[in-house]
Amino acid sequence: MWFSLRDLPEGDGIFVREGMITIRAKEAEEVLFDLSSVHMPGDHARRNVLPGLLLASLAGAEVEQLARALEQLPPLPHRLETVRELAGVTYINDSAATMPDATIAALKSLAGRRIVHILGGGDKALIFDELAGAEPAANIRTLIFLPGSATEKVKSALTAAYGDKPPIVYDAETMSDAVAKAREVAEEGDIVLLSPAATSFGLFKHEFDRGDQFRKYVYAL
Repeated sequence: MWFSLRDLPEGDGIFVREGMITIRAKEAEEVLFDLSSVHMPGDHARRNVLPGLLLASLAGAEVEQLARALEQLPPLPHRLETVRELAGVTYINDSAATMPDATIAALKSLAGRRIVHILGGGDKALIFDELAGAEPAANIRTLIFLPGSATEKVKSALTAAYGDKPPIVYDAETMSDAVAKAREVAEEGDIVLLSPAATSFGLFKHEFDRGDQFRKYVYAL
């Protein structure tokens, strides 16, 4: 069975038609509710909720039960998690973005917002060309790089993509340094986004330790 944020012309599954989440099973369709009922940041997160709704419905859950479950669904830590708002600046922990695709999705979900982006880390033989295209397309004010074996590869790709209009770039030795620099440069209305597009190995135990440290130092501001 398929799941999609677009209309599903044929086949069984869960999809969105004219803004409404709809299930089709054995040619019978049931409209659940508006996609806006899924209070998750970004299309990628909303799309990931659809299989859960589909399975629960197939198991016998009523539409009202599904709606209540969505209302009670807690935000996931380390995945576009809003940590704090301070002096008009929103701090977002997306430490689980350990590859470029995840960071690209985060940038798309924050389209139009000014961003101070904390990124970089360990390499796992990934290619950063698509990330290099997504960064200039987003409203990036400042790039703050964490140390790691992937960082120079990311820098090189972004330098080529930005050309003669690069954003301000800083290098941080630790997460504490990165958060402090972000606090210094961020202005009212900005988002400070930790979305590394790389692994955490070397400086942190794992991506959750990286996100926990970000949260710790943001709360300490």
